Amino acid sequence: MERNPSDQEARYFVAELATVTSAPDAVALIEPLVRDAEEGRGDFLAESYRTQLARLLAERGDRARADSLWDASAALARRQLAAGNENPVLPMELAAIAAIRGDTTAAFASLEQSYRMGWKDPRVLALDPFFASVRRTPRFQQQLVRMRADVDTMRRAATAANPQLMGGGR
Repeated sequence: MERNPSDQEARYFVAELATVTSAPDAVALIEPLVRDAEEGRGDFLAESYRTQLARLLAERGDRARADSLWDASAALARRQLAAGNENPVLPMELAAIAAIRGDTTAAFASLEQSYRMGWKDPRVLALDPFFASVRRTPRFQQQLVRMRADVDTMRRAATAANPQLMGGGR
């Protein structure tokens, strides 16, 4: 970013990385992205920039603002789902918000909905800071196992269908 401050992709990536790690400058990096497109999402987490900013604010003691941002994000996700949007990031957003707020029942229900809609990224889910409170529970661990098995199955099928592309036909 220092060499090329106009590189938008680097700006998005660094801001998201800062939020994942709760870096000291994370709020300053993510707030402009929320102002530009509060519903925007990065390449790593399923949660919108607005929802990511809320987590940082809550960590820093601004729970009222965090709750307001989470309420707005959840309302948008619910509206989009009700309108027929089938993007699995929407229930992932709801799962994350529920998990960070301590509503494990709603978190797992939304996580399951997202899985049924196609969310299969156990690597990201295992590291997602929104799920820290449930990460060690058997139910969460079982979800990761299911996702890993699905990814392995998909990888085997892709390799069988396209061995040259998948490294199986050297």
